[in-house]
Amino acid sequence: MTLARLTFYSDVLRRDTHVNVIYPQVNERTPDELKDQIKPPYPVLYLLHGLSGNEDSFIRFTSLERYARDLPLVIVMPTTDRLFYVNNEAGYNYGDYITQELPALMADTFNIKQDRESTFIAGASMGGYGALNAAFKYPEKYGYVAGLSSLIDIQARYQMGPDPQSPADFHLLFGQESPAGTDKDITHLIDQAIQKGQKLPQVWLACGLQDGLISQNRAFKHQYQDQLTLQLIEAEGGHDWLFWDQYVQELLTWLPL
Repeated sequence: MTLARLTFYSDVLRRDTHVNVIYPQVNERTPDELKDQIKPPYPVLYLLHGLSGNEDSFIRFTSLERYARDLPLVIVMPTTDRLFYVNNEAGYNYGDYITQELPALMADTFNIKQDRESTFIAGASMGGYGALNAAFKYPEKYGYVAGLSSLIDIQARYQMGPDPQSPADFHLLFGQESPAGTDKDITHLIDQAIQKGQKLPQVWLACGLQDGLISQNRAFKHQYQDQLTLQLIEAEGGHDWLFWDQYVQELLTWLPL
């Protein structure tokens, strides 16, 4: 397994940015029975950090490298600051970056599969929201989407108002407009996709019983369990890396590799 850190200029973000990539490698430590399975081109997982994180978070705070060591999977970990992986009112088009520019760059740089069923997106907390938003805004691009302790109800976040410690984040994300019924609203995106008869990605969610977002995850499952192939794991734990370290491993097991 190779861990690469890339620095490049993003035309969409109009600045330099970074991405970490875990890339499969067959070497003397690879079990013999797996060597024939770890061959390019590879499926790809875009893994999105939470509100206070960056592209290093999953590397620093979980054993992701170890969990992925013998998997035929490329894992791409970008960063987009604190603005939820969507296009925002200030013109910072993080959604376009995550769903269009970054995949194109990864396809040009690495030997990855580009079909829908081999393209996965996941994240923790804010990253879970970003993953779900991307997957249901572009269901033709993603076959599988997963979230760890996902913020799902963006309208609830809007109703909370600005964080006194970082009010600019709120205004950059929402401007003066409620997100309900817009492309920031995950349920709106799903309902639109269902009405259009689009094929929808399979969904895997995990959330701790002591996590304040458990009610949102339960409500989402209740609302869409008949329309989506959807699994929600509820287990002891909070909104923290102890929980995410355990369940990112479960997430990797769920993916069709």
